[in-house]
Amino acid sequence: MVSEKSLIKNFNGNKYNKIKSESINKMISDIAKANYDKIAIEFGDEKISYQTLNQQIKKVGKLIKKNSPASQKKICILTSRGIKLIVLLLGILKTNNIFIPLNPKYPVKKIEEIIKNTEPDFFIIDNKFIKIIKRVLRNRKNEYSENYFADNNSEKFILKNNFTLISVAQKKRTDQPPENIHKRTAWDFIYLTSGSTDDPKFVYGAKKGLAYCINYIIKKFNIKKDWRIAQLPAVSFIAFLRDTLVPLCAGATLCIPAEEPASLGADGLANWIFKKNINFLTFPPTFLQIIADNKKRAKLLKKLKYIFVGGEEMLNGRYLKNLMAASPKINIINSFGYTEMGLARLYHRLTAEDLKNERIPIGRPMEGLKAIILNEQKKVITEPNIAGELYLRVLFSPSGLYHKDELTDENFLINPFSRRPRDIVFKTGDLVERKPDGNYVFYSRKVCLVNIGGIRIGLGEIEKKLLQHKSIISCAVIEKKDKKGRRALAAYFISSKPIPVSELRKFLAKSLPNHNIPNYFIRLDKLPRNFNNKIDRLALSKIKIPEKPTTRKNFPQKKFEKDLIKIWQKVLCRKEIGVNDDFFEIGGNSLKVIELHDEINKHYPEIIKVADLFIHKTVSELSNHITNKNKI
Repeated sequence: MVSEKSLIKNFNGNKYNKIKSESINKMISDIAKANYDKIAIEFGDEKISYQTLNQQIKKVGKLIKKNSPASQKKICILTSRGIKLIVLLLGILKTNNIFIPLNPKYPVKKIEEIIKNTEPDFFIIDNKFIKIIKRVLRNRKNEYSENYFADNNSEKFILKNNFTLISVAQKKRTDQPPENIHKRTAWDFIYLTSGSTDDPKFVYGAKKGLAYCINYIIKKFNIKKDWRIAQLPAVSFIAFLRDTLVPLCAGATLCIPAEEPASLGADGLANWIFKKNINFLTFPPTFLQIIADNKKRAKLLKKLKYIFVGGEEMLNGRYLKNLMAASPKINIINSFGYTEMGLARLYHRLTAEDLKNERIPIGRPMEGLKAIILNEQKKVITEPNIAGELYLRVLFSPSGLYHKDELTDENFLINPFSRRPRDIVFKTGDLVERKPDGNYVFYSRKVCLVNIGGIRIGLGEIEKKLLQHKSIISCAVIEKKDKKGRRALAAYFISSKPIPVSELRKFLAKSLPNHNIPNYFIRLDKLPRNFNNKIDRLALSKIKIPEKPTTRKNFPQKKFEKDLIKIWQKVLCRKEIGVNDDFFEIGGNSLKVIELHDEINKHYPEIIKVADLFIHKTVSELSNHITNKNKI
């Protein structure tokens, strides 16, 4: 057992091996000078050298400086994935401004919410999305000056004139990050993350922290210039920054698939990884399981040197046996962290012994990050294998919550063991325990947050949106696990009248991304409550999700339909499925679509694409689609 004094001394320690942290753009610029003709980025068949990349970054930087000589301006980017997005990101960082990503796949209301909360000074917009921004700004005309589309405020620029820069002026705005206990002077990004309250949170990341973490990963995992590193996360997730900046700052080649990774399917993505000679990539555990739990696909990953796994808890690693047997030299790293802490992480390299355990360790803190476990009385837990709340202390410029002073001061606290005003710790809200070997193991969240498919989801935000439906009286959203242990969202509600699931999904899709829409909607006469009259979520979790009986007209008639029904039953873990049931209304989601595509491919190889399953959502529609194309 480690003494309390020793644990506090380590937590308060300020010594660590400081890595030379030049700016992101300085590192890329130096690499461009030394390796000017080396390919920096591959996006499908499109390629760009380090020299050309550096030249385009400078052009974007000059344009931004021309419109705003001042630094630390907030700039929203709205464009599709690819090389142009990365050029714009690096141009913003070069000019010491703040990058705010907008995902074009988000509903307009979600984009409007991000803009409202982040108060951007500029927009850089792909012209094919310009109508979205015009609509959003006009909806908020009480906050913005009406001349934001005047000729002098709008400028076509570089990258073949496919983009527009818009300077906006707000009638009421707050130009600086909020005054609170952790304020710093230089910021690099603002990212959206889910919160434990009803409203999402916006995290701003410190410039020093970003540069330090990128340098740390390059040094710690010995990233080489001849490596080829995949970028799979969407721009709206902070892992995008790591997977973009690590290869470019190391002089490696960044590889981006031409299609969305999910649309490639399990076989398609594994083949892309093999053909592109990928050495390093990131997967959420759920997606890795689909890819690796197949001997043929596992062999296609043998060129990988590192797989980073993050975004959700790894409950067990038994599905990795095929992969580790086929490619014993692959290093699988469990990477655990919080958007609020930028790219600061705990890391654990998986071993064969880990595969036997139900829970994979989340590892130990990286250099420059300190961890301690406290009980409910805020006393240090000194014994191993005792669960308590995890607190983190970062030594290189912590992040914070943008314009959420109350929440910032609640989550970012003055270190109770030093009481120095600038010494900040992050209260994670997660229950963990420390093992005798010093590794930490995650157990559960104390707050209403879940991680599904590598995405952190705030249950309160979904509940708030559901309650805006005119017929819903009360509701609660929880995480459910199916028979295979896969996570899903279930919404339980009381309503004044029955509401079709399709109506509820359509209603939520207007303001929430797809991954925030529950897989199941269950109407109850009343919601269970505990002795404090609060909704009893444990009791809700024990309520089985009902399966509606299949009517005769819903029975499969053709052999192909019968085969599809069996596949759906296997993927969705339910017996009652009819040919006219919508996959997404009976428990399907984007990850299960990939699994569905994989199962169909086993019986009918290469007859459909993943995208077909999002369009033809019933067995009947899918059967007709394939039959009409004469594929069977």
